[in-house]
Amino acid sequence: MRSFILILSGTLLFSSCKQDVPQQMTEEEILKSGAAAFSRFICNTCHSLDGEEIYGPPLNGLYMKKVEVIRDGKVITVTANRDYLKKAILDPRSEEVAGYQSKDMPEVHISEKEADLLVEYLVLMGKNDSSVYR
Repeated sequence: MRSFILILSGTLLFSSCKQDVPQQMTEEEILKSGAAAFSRFICNTCHSLDGEEIYGPPLNGLYMKKVEVIRDGKVITVTANRDYLKKAILDPRSEEVAGYQSKDMPEVHISEKEADLLVEYLVLMGKNDSSVYR
């Protein structure tokens, strides 16, 4: 019975993770579930949250920063808002961060709800981060 309740709780938690995640989850729940998803989807293998460059660009302080990306062979500057972050999570090969063109993202199948959770996690992780995205 306890296993069933834990599974049901986890299912309800992820079923509630949609665009309005903050209204349905506390910051603590987002941080805990987001950290688990960041690890489960092996994001932490290539991306750090502390500014360290591992393989891909670090993600700390990324939210709402200007980022140069390669789109359709051209360098453009975009703002890393929620829409940008979600697209980068769901379709990471649609454009590449300038300076990382030779580094491929693995194909990871992430649902819209899980992507929304990861976006909110990155937003919260960068909330008090004053570092400059590079």
